[in-house]
Amino acid sequence: MNRLSYCRFIFYILCFLLYACTDDKEVFQADKGYVQFKVYKSESYVKNETSRASGNVLDSLYEANKVKVVLRSNDYDFSQTLMLHAYDEQSAEYGLRSDKLELQTGEYTVVGFYLYDRAEKEPIFAGIPSEKTTFTIVSGGLVVQDLLVDAIGRGLVKFELIKNIQSRGASDSDPYPFSDINKVDIKIQNMDTKKTQEFKSLKVTYVEDFDDRGIGYRTSVGRIDTLVTAEAGNYKILSYAAYNRTELLQYFNDEVLGEATFTVTDNKQTDAKVPVTIMETAANIKDYYNLRTLWEELGGPNWSYVGESYPKGTNWDFDNKDIDMWGDQPGVSLDKNGRVIGLSIGDFNPTGIVPAVIGEFEELQSLALGTHNDKLRPGENPLADLKGGLTPAVLEKLRSDYMDNFALRDSRQDWDVQMQRCMVEAGQPAIKKSIVQPKDIIHGDLTNGITGIDKAIGNLKKLEVLYIANSPITSLPESLGDLKSCTDLEIYNCPRLTAFPDQLAEMENLTQLNMAMNPQLAAAFPEGIKTLAEGKAGESLQILYLGYNNIASLPTEVSKMKTLGKIDLIYNKLTALPAFGKDVNLVQGTFDYNEIARIEKDADGYFCGMDDVESLSFSHNELTEFPDIFDAKSIYIMASIDFSYNEITEVTTDKGINTNNLSLAGNALKTFPKDLFTSGSPLTVLNLSGNQIEEITNDDIKGEKTYMMTSLDLSNNRLKKLPDDMNGTYMPHLYGIDISGNQFSAFPWGLANISYLNTLIMRNQRDDDGNRVYKEWPTNIGNHKGLRALLLGGNDIGKVPETERLSYLINTLDVSDNPSIVLNVSSVCPYIKAGMYLLIYDTTQDIRGCDYLTLE
Repeated sequence: MNRLSYCRFIFYILCFLLYACTDDKEVFQADKGYVQFKVYKSESYVKNETSRASGNVLDSLYEANKVKVVLRSNDYDFSQTLMLHAYDEQSAEYGLRSDKLELQTGEYTVVGFYLYDRAEKEPIFAGIPSEKTTFTIVSGGLVVQDLLVDAIGRGLVKFELIKNIQSRGASDSDPYPFSDINKVDIKIQNMDTKKTQEFKSLKVTYVEDFDDRGIGYRTSVGRIDTLVTAEAGNYKILSYAAYNRTELLQYFNDEVLGEATFTVTDNKQTDAKVPVTIMETAANIKDYYNLRTLWEELGGPNWSYVGESYPKGTNWDFDNKDIDMWGDQPGVSLDKNGRVIGLSIGDFNPTGIVPAVIGEFEELQSLALGTHNDKLRPGENPLADLKGGLTPAVLEKLRSDYMDNFALRDSRQDWDVQMQRCMVEAGQPAIKKSIVQPKDIIHGDLTNGITGIDKAIGNLKKLEVLYIANSPITSLPESLGDLKSCTDLEIYNCPRLTAFPDQLAEMENLTQLNMAMNPQLAAAFPEGIKTLAEGKAGESLQILYLGYNNIASLPTEVSKMKTLGKIDLIYNKLTALPAFGKDVNLVQGTFDYNEIARIEKDADGYFCGMDDVESLSFSHNELTEFPDIFDAKSIYIMASIDFSYNEITEVTTDKGINTNNLSLAGNALKTFPKDLFTSGSPLTVLNLSGNQIEEITNDDIKGEKTYMMTSLDLSNNRLKKLPDDMNGTYMPHLYGIDISGNQFSAFPWGLANISYLNTLIMRNQRDDDGNRVYKEWPTNIGNHKGLRALLLGGNDIGKVPETERLSYLINTLDVSDNPSIVLNVSSVCPYIKAGMYLLIYDTTQDIRGCDYLTLE
């Protein structure tokens, strides 16, 4: 019998029982009250005292739009039709509420009821109470009467992904991190009806949490906030498919899922666990087992982090987290599949021989067993966390770090602080301070206890970066020569290494080699460098750092390193530099702090190719002549050339030098290097401080590119005056000049004609006997519209005329150590108070016109 026929049958029975059934007849008394009917599913109803339903089964209560209730009062039967309400289909599952029905006071019995859908043609459900169901109306009161309907039970299900770690004996699966699951498809089956249901693209949120296995134990789950609806019953999970944002990660069916069951109860929420399979034989899990072995064999239980990337004392943890989270260790980098691609462990003080398990990290790209940063700049290690792998940006940072921060010296550091500020204001790059000074470097100061490396390291086919530093390692395995992918190698401060590792010459893709701070190999370096130059590495090597090694000579074979672009040889014992040759285009070269007295040239007159040079530095050596290795007409302008603190007595060159920044500070020049100007050198920054120059003539500064000069340091020479032509005509862009420590007795007024002049430093003018020779105040200097800093300290200026008013434009004024000065600063006092004017003075001086100043 179909649903409609069944409803008709029940309807005829009810009509037979009701001898006076009507919707319209008035039977009410004077006092009235209200009744409201609520329709519930019998499956989820729990009140025992109410009536039960009798009739066919509805698919959903939401189908019902109206209820017709048949009531009996005082042996009189009547019916009333009322609208039913629910907020939406889901809320209808929890019950429907009728309109309120107004009735006379008294007792009523529910004889039966009918439910209609929105079409209202035939009832979709007829119900008869299985036992007497009555309610009483009181005057002005409201009675709620429940009606029960046989309808399909439904509940809500909230899934959560949990980890199902399978033993090593299970079949392999592709590696991926549990945290990478972004969405999931889940298929379930009703174990009673055998019906299946599938939910697609459920959003997953990875959450790390603690569970009940002990305080601090780390685990994780995949939370799904989406609630899905299922019919009431007992279920099992048939299968799931896990995806990241773009592709399928894993699919598993009930053969592996096992007892993944749950029960759905009508109108209740059920939490169901979906066990996501993690295979111990997956490649990423194998990596994590290998991490534990590596840790154990290098004294892991005693590790204690000393850097700054993680809290002090940090160690690896394997006992308090799920196995798939073992890769989440400080200093360990993982790729998108959870494979280990980076290890940086030098800061944890590992001890012993790196074991053979190191060769099983198939995806390892970077291995750092200490770096040159460990002591002097801890925490600044780009290898500590390779989130994006060894990207070009990371490699660039690695390769420039040692040169930029430990070897390369910015010659502008020698300038007066105000002149440094002036140069930056003029648009030059910021002045970089060298981090390392000789006193900071202690050969043999170790940070780890690694004594050796197993030959299995040669199996690492993808290893690109290998750093070994601050270690008591005694030898290196021959298998290093098998690292065909290795581009960057550091063997820094390994004082117990007894032989130069000739196997490095076989590394066919070696790009950077840092072997600085190994002076115990001083005698072996010349032959070792020759071996490198003649081997496969010599064809690929671009960066070579060899500072602090006491190397006495370089082999001429360095000319075979055609790709060499950066070389550092600071703090060695070189007495001469061989020619690198025309084909070796150095970009940066540092040869400071040696004993170099000679720089060789090849047959074509080249020390090195000059097409790509950015900076060359030969400071603190024993050169007596300015080397004839440059040409002002070469293709590219070099950023910086440094010959400071040598013993150069004169600069003789017909070709000049093609650089913007040249330092000849601290030499023995007695005459101004006029050839630099007359040869057309494009100098913008020139440091001649600390020489013995006595005179500069007008002819000395004339050249086709003299106008480019912006910063000039002539301090600490023996000059008494400047040429008249050092003015706005020949040096129109001069921004700052320092003539301190000379013998000027008169103000160089030619400089005042340079409208761009921003900084003039004229401190400490003394004659040969040490007497102060500069005594005059530069009258009306405040009229200069460009000058911002005037430093006249250490002279013998007396009383400044009362008619002289200081200009607020010159906002830095140094008059300190002028014992007899009398100066009225009232015109700039408001600016001093506002912090907009820097007056450098002595509290014992006679400074007037500003109570804000501290004076004795």
